[in-house]
Amino acid sequence: MDTIRNHYETVVNRSTTLIEYQIDKITEQLQTLETAIEAAKVDKPETDKEYLSLLKMSDTLNQRLLDITDRLLERLSPGFQNSKRTKGSPYARKESE
Repeated sequence: MDTIRNHYETVVNRSTTLIEYQIDKITEQLQTLETAIEAAKVDKPETDKEYLSLLKMSDTLNQRLLDITDRLLERLSPGFQNSKRTKGSPYARKESE
């Protein structure tokens, strides 16, 4: 039983480390993009298309970060699905809440 527990903990630790790395990389990309957007606001992009393109890239990266967070929560909390807590799971909200 201890062997299974140790293996499980190792897998969870490695997965957590990989997920944290991915989140850190996406966060870095978002910060770089935010800096570019701020610079574009000050420098006035040559066209509105350039500025809108930067905003779209920012939205895309933000959505990717949210998707990764949702997948992480789904894996760590079996009752978590589609950003909702499901009835009957150990994580479900009580009826009175």
